[in-house]
Amino acid sequence: MFQFIKQKNKKIFKIFNFIFYQEISNSKIHSKYKNLLNLYSTNYKIKNDYTIDKRILFFKRILIKRIDISDVRYWYFKNKLIKKIFLKNIFKNKYFKYIPKKHDSIFLFDVNSGEMVIFLKFILYYLIQKQKSKNPLIIITKNYHKDLLNLFCPEIPYIELNRTFFGIQEKYFNIQNKKFNLICPKTYFKKTEEKIKQSNQNNYFNSLLKEFDCNINDIIFKQAIILKDIEENMFEKIKKINLNLNNFILLAPLANTCELIEENFWLELINKLKLKGYDIFINLYKKQNYLSEFKNKTCELSYSELFALAKYSKKIISLRSGLCEFLIDTNIEQNIIYTDFNNRAFCENLTSAQVLSGFSLCNVLNINKNLIKEFDFNQFSKKNLIELILN
Repeated sequence: MFQFIKQKNKKIFKIFNFIFYQEISNSKIHSKYKNLLNLYSTNYKIKNDYTIDKRILFFKRILIKRIDISDVRYWYFKNKLIKKIFLKNIFKNKYFKYIPKKHDSIFLFDVNSGEMVIFLKFILYYLIQKQKSKNPLIIITKNYHKDLLNLFCPEIPYIELNRTFFGIQEKYFNIQNKKFNLICPKTYFKKTEEKIKQSNQNNYFNSLLKEFDCNINDIIFKQAIILKDIEENMFEKIKKINLNLNNFILLAPLANTCELIEENFWLELINKLKLKGYDIFINLYKKQNYLSEFKNKTCELSYSELFALAKYSKKIISLRSGLCEFLIDTNIEQNIIYTDFNNRAFCENLTSAQVLSGFSLCNVLNINKNLIKEFDFNQFSKKNLIELILN
């Protein structure tokens, strides 16, 4: 009677073999389509200039249409313009009430860990100084952002909002004498990846500095600091899995942007590391069914606790992710594997070679390159890559 079909990019709900509801997404053209009984449907699409086109159709005719272009939202009813709204005004109406009056420079973070770490380490204090801010405030949108703030700028107050910033693409904007800094809007990532695709001379670190007009000489460098209670919390958790803190490897096989590597690769690497006498800690922050046979060698750690643990490791072996930037200040050797980028809405598809060229950790300033070994996964056989990592 009832049938639910779930495929990679499609969901279908049938009743008596009749399609009651369907949902189709396409990451290549950045679109999502929903249909109910062939009567009501929605069509959502992100275009190359980050124009958002959302349509509600009734009996296959456009009823309501919303277009977001350059920080302006246009509403149409039956193709007739009925309302025009500036996105920063939506932001103001929704969130401005949560911002204490005393703050003058506000930094909005709706990014992942890699960009956030680079910004906090190299750019934040430069902008605070440049804007002559006396009372800066940070706004975060992800729970782990708190950990990063406590590591790099614990003295700056923050508030957490659980929504993204309504598609705002302006890097800087002002509301009632407050300077807002939007850290890496969506258009920044597309622009950066397009440049990396065009030339191997372009890299993400320099791109981020240029985004905020920050020269090498302008940088105010900050180092991560771990508080004693964080380390004590980490020790309590690690006791439960009997990890040998005197001789272990930290393995981080997960990433959001890089394609995951088949489990067999990691299993073979783990077995060979064990033959060399190493214990293994595997960071499986969200995908607990991945490498499940080693679940007794993992536990849930905060970012700060993971940093504290990594400082005791003999080596860090990881798939390229924002965790790599985060662990720079541990001063522990990192072996980093680069794969192709996943298909993602709006952004470029990059090969593993382009990812390595444009996102190499060696592009980061003040890094000890002797502690960084990087590998293009597609340039080696599994056997040869494992041997290179073991040596």
